Amino acid sequence: MYKKYLGSALFCVAVISSSAYAAAPAMPSSVFATVNNGNDVHLQWSSVPGALRYIRQVRIDSEHWSNPDLAWKNGKLYETTSANYYNIRADGYQYRVKACNNDGCSNYTYSNKIVINGAPQAPENVTATVQNSNDINISWSAVSGASSYVREAKVNGGDWINPKAYIDTSVSFNNVSTNRYQYRVRACNSVGCSLWTYSNSVTVY
Repeated sequence: MYKKYLGSALFCVAVISSSAYAAAPAMPSSVFATVNNGNDVHLQWSSVPGALRYIRQVRIDSEHWSNPDLAWKNGKLYETTSANYYNIRADGYQYRVKACNNDGCSNYTYSNKIVINGAPQAPENVTATVQNSNDINISWSAVSGASSYVREAKVNGGDWINPKAYIDTSVSFNNVSTNRYQYRVRACNSVGCSLWTYSNSVTVY
């Protein structure tokens, strides 16, 4: 009887001790997002002792739902403590990461919010005018986030030719030869360029 009772007691102690030490890992102490090259994102989080994997979710501003918990989506599993995402579309982003092992997962740790601006919008109101009989002025609207503008020309309905970059929003050409002209302009920055906006056609006689 004594040996049987002692064996059962030791078994119970072993089970209790094992359960006491089994636990989910702590939360990552930090999660930080940075924007590189205009539309690439690098996400870094702190390593957690005892964690075997990490789960990352993202919230996108344009897809924000009235229920904040439902706005978090695209859960992905990582065994490392960083991730890179390339050519991210223009929007606002926030990330959250939790640490997991075979006993469970921690609560989420939230990153800072970042904004991907993306390529600029196309310029509006590209207008060509003839001045002084054989001079042409082209003007277009300024575009937020644009660092330059590219202009191309079409002569007598031919191909688009002669691309040139400008910082200002107007340019003039003097003593233009007799022809029919049309122009197109697009806005650019370090991420890329907008679609083209086309001018009216003008004729120099």
